[in-house]
Amino acid sequence: MEITGKPPSNGISGYVQNVRDDKTDANRPEDRGAPETGDDRVRLSNGAREVREAIQVMNELPDVRSEKVTELKAQIEQGTYQPDGRRIAFHLLKQSLLDEMG
Repeated sequence: MEITGKPPSNGISGYVQNVRDDKTDANRPEDRGAPETGDDRVRLSNGAREVREAIQVMNELPDVRSEKVTELKAQIEQGTYQPDGRRIAFHLLKQSLLDEMG
């Protein structure tokens, strides 16, 4: 089988030309004579800083509270663990309602 003819155009050549044109665009700061600082800067609002700090604190917390797990395991093994069915049901219903609302 022999394939002949011109390959189909997929618009890449136009895109490449646009990129080349953009390199000399008068809208770029270096082409307008604006000084180039070389440093990118970001300013965070107070709310964003608080969120960032909260995320850092959360990331430092352990995923598992090992002392609580150890305590509950000991209670289960000793047969002294007494879960509160009403409390469990309350929290299940509460979470179900919150899931439905949100």
